[in-house]
Amino acid sequence: MTYNGLSSIPRLQATGHSPWDSENPSFPTLSPGIDEVILRMNEEQRLPIWRMSYAPSDPPGTDYRYIQYYLDHCPYDLIVDYFHMYTMTEQMWLDSRDQALAICAHFQDYPRFQSRVWLEPQNESLTADLDTKTNEFVAAIRNQGYSNNIVSNVFWRTPIENMANVHDSLNRFWTGHHIYFYSAGSTQNWTLASAKAKMQLGLNAGLKMVNTEIGADTDGQVFFDDKDGVQLVNEFMAWCSPLNIGNNVWTMYGDYDYPVYKSLGLTFPATIGMPFHDNFVDLSKWLPVAGTWSVK
Repeated sequence: MTYNGLSSIPRLQATGHSPWDSENPSFPTLSPGIDEVILRMNEEQRLPIWRMSYAPSDPPGTDYRYIQYYLDHCPYDLIVDYFHMYTMTEQMWLDSRDQALAICAHFQDYPRFQSRVWLEPQNESLTADLDTKTNEFVAAIRNQGYSNNIVSNVFWRTPIENMANVHDSLNRFWTGHHIYFYSAGSTQNWTLASAKAKMQLGLNAGLKMVNTEIGADTDGQVFFDDKDGVQLVNEFMAWCSPLNIGNNVWTMYGDYDYPVYKSLGLTFPATIGMPFHDNFVDLSKWLPVAGTWSVK
């Protein structure tokens, strides 16, 4: 199974707030950013997964509302990048663990939560002991009885093969990476050859991989105005897909970059064996009760 999809922040571009700030925060009924993502996933032969990013500084409860809305409105999987940070101190790893456990506890009775929702404890950690910290995180989740997929991203300082040191009793751990082919429209970050070589090191180490962000340019729509970077994205995904390496294309806010990508020829590989959950729960069957969710 290859998990190709989109990656973005749920809110609409430049709104500066949660999509539910102007509504009843206890019972969201609309999220334009998430609706747009779901629409694009449907257009792309039902992409099987979306990686949703938000920061610990978002208003309390935002994560629950984002997750709830997505699960109720589409049948696809969800990577929850709930701790979108660039450095990770010892305390931040503990905070990330606690936030993940709180999310799991909140949704533990929600149908298919553990099979559909992936946990991503860190975004781009530069700590040299990433494998050790990730291993501790996986153990903490499993010790509480949760079976969710978990993905942790390698970034710069940690050799990708070190992630083979992460042990998961359920074999539901995945290694991620962030691959951008250009930066600020000129400097090349990755070549196609270097990106393939990095993935091959992971394959040689026996890793399961889903890259939680890939893109033509780190600065998004502002700069990638020709087909070169997008073609590299296409070629990279086409190479990865038969090897069961997933890729999530970063579109910034909702589907903000998606129209530009498509106009420049973005092409996802055909999805085979996707985990389509045709019995997802409709929103009307759930009611908020004292800050939690219960089924009617």
